[in-house]
Amino acid sequence: MGKTVKQRLYQFYIGFLVNFSRMLFFVLNRLQVKGDQYIPTDARAVLYVSNHVSFLETMAIPMTIVGRQKVHTLRIAAKEELLQIPVIGRVLRSIHIIPVKRGSGAKAYAAILQNIRQGNSILVFPEGTRAKDGIMKRPKRAIGKLMHESGLPIVPIRVDGLHTWRLWKLGQKGALTFGEPFAIDEILPVNQDEEAIDYQLVADKVMEKIRSLC
Repeated sequence: MGKTVKQRLYQFYIGFLVNFSRMLFFVLNRLQVKGDQYIPTDARAVLYVSNHVSFLETMAIPMTIVGRQKVHTLRIAAKEELLQIPVIGRVLRSIHIIPVKRGSGAKAYAAILQNIRQGNSILVFPEGTRAKDGIMKRPKRAIGKLMHESGLPIVPIRVDGLHTWRLWKLGQKGALTFGEPFAIDEILPVNQDEEAIDYQLVADKVMEKIRSLC
């Protein structure tokens, strides 16, 4: 069955945004991407987990991912106020943001799980806020719970250097490093009792995996 006009327009729009992002990150500036072979090229769902240093990676990471995929199922859990940023907000709307409002974490958590059950991949930032100095913060406990309940393979991502970037500057350096996917069971103790899982410890261990990427 052929694609509808709406589907063709959407694909054209995504292609335009991907090319715009490539111009911003790879031509006007020098963003290095490492480990992108770990990005699934098919429609299988995974949980992308990244440190958070700037609003820029909320565009750089998704555009890197969808640029390698034929079927786009990525959803981004990010603060609602990002939608108000020119260009960035339009990009996030185009690839389906799950808005996270301050004080409504339970609602956002339920929306993320619903998207996972629908077969979508999710990008989350465990720290819950930007580390403007580039130094990783301790992750939120809820992220450990999400990683366990989702049952999805986890792809760790490390962001370096983007906290110093400014939109009006050129030639800036930065890096995105994707790690090898792993299952949550790989970081849980053997024969772990489901009722006794320490979700903060789970989140901490995943954050250590992100730190170890280079």
